[in-house]
Amino acid sequence: MIQWKFIRQTLLFITLFELVSFLGYFNPTAGKIAFALACIAAIVLTLQKLEYGLLLALSELVLGSKGGYLLSFPIENFTLSLRIALFIIVMSVFFLRAFQTRRSWQFADLRTHLLPWIPLAVFVLWGMIIGIMRDNDFGNVLLDANGYWYAALLLPAVFALHNDRKFSARALHVLASAVVFLAAKTLILVYLFSHGSAFYINTLIWYGYRWIRATEVGEITVMPTNFVRIFMQSHIFILAGFLAALIVFLRHTDKTARKLALGCAAVFAGILLTSFSRSYWVGLAAGLLVFTWLLFMRDGRITFSLGAIREKLTLVAVVMGAFLTGGAILAALIFFPYPRPSAVDLLASLKDRSLEFGDAATSSRWNLLPPLLSVVKEHTILGSGFGTTVTYTSDDPRVRETNPSGRYTTYAFEWGYLDIWLKMGLGGLFAFVWLFFSQARAHLRSLRFHPIIAVSSLAALVALFATSIFSPYLNHPLGLGLLIITGLAIKE
Repeated sequence: MIQWKFIRQTLLFITLFELVSFLGYFNPTAGKIAFALACIAAIVLTLQKLEYGLLLALSELVLGSKGGYLLSFPIENFTLSLRIALFIIVMSVFFLRAFQTRRSWQFADLRTHLLPWIPLAVFVLWGMIIGIMRDNDFGNVLLDANGYWYAALLLPAVFALHNDRKFSARALHVLASAVVFLAAKTLILVYLFSHGSAFYINTLIWYGYRWIRATEVGEITVMPTNFVRIFMQSHIFILAGFLAALIVFLRHTDKTARKLALGCAAVFAGILLTSFSRSYWVGLAAGLLVFTWLLFMRDGRITFSLGAIREKLTLVAVVMGAFLTGGAILAALIFFPYPRPSAVDLLASLKDRSLEFGDAATSSRWNLLPPLLSVVKEHTILGSGFGTTVTYTSDDPRVRETNPSGRYTTYAFEWGYLDIWLKMGLGGLFAFVWLFFSQARAHLRSLRFHPIIAVSSLAALVALFATSIFSPYLNHPLGLGLLIITGLAIKE
């Protein structure tokens, strides 16, 4: 049952939080005070109930996107992000609660929720040890492995799931609210950046661009056709939300929920278009393939019944309708007559982005591939450890500004699975394969009894792993957070 009051309260809280973040960025003193007050509030709420801290952490993950710097506190040469602060708070309270209730702590969820993650924990530690043994820069080793530690939130999440039966419902409502807000925020940015002819719009654009870039929430780039691409790394949750909306529309019995799901699917489709992320499009295609296959599943078997075929045709119609409607929403925002819109060729932008593989980001990615493979081959089985660097020629204009030759050395790579292979060896790849099949098998077992949850979670899981081929999500809190969510959704 949808708790509308809770959703409205959550959306109001998120709106206030974003406003504070925006104002705090341009007034550093106020930003520091806001960060301190946010941490104090998080400590109080988490001490009151661990679940509250987890809900804060999950919503921040969706809103904070890549870096989690919507609120931050500079400490000499280090900037403490709100994401790290919330992680420390939640983990500290979790260990306190686990110690206090050690006699009642049960490991009934060990096999389902925790066991699949153990190989990954082992090989992350292995990657750090190997990195140090191979004399990689110690600072780089720590920074490179840093993203994986976010997965430790699985422990308090399982603890909360075991001790509070309402946690799943609350988490679903909070995540849904955050994803809807993220979609609305993206559409607002599309409108603003498409109407730069007015002075007050230009002022908002100037401030908004600086805020978004400084907080690492996303990227805003002008394409050759004058279309402004709005890309946020946390749009991976929009992708998962789109797949979830489809199954809710197809299988939910409540008419209001179905109508709402259909509307969300259209909006989310528009976001996936305006993100212009081919990695997301690959993930979407993979998720829809699995989605279609699951529609033919009946009692654990593939059945080409008339009902299944009808449902598949309905899915095709809904997906096509959602993207057509999403495109229409984008067009309505871009060409809204007041104030005068900028000249934009939306269809040409979509065509160029779909077919053109010579842009700077893509060419840099392909330039990276040969030297990256060469370094991977040096330690194919054991890996080279975290902090291992590769030098290649980048076509990124920002790199070319500082080094006209384009030569660039880094330990962070776009090729997600090659990054894992390089740092943790074949064992790291095995760990993720084990985690994938463990979750997939569990969702397939629950397909008969919990079809909406199982299908949406499994489709999101497949989409995440497909997206990670070209974009490194599995070594980042965004991907790991989504993995935690799909894992907690398992119903035995």
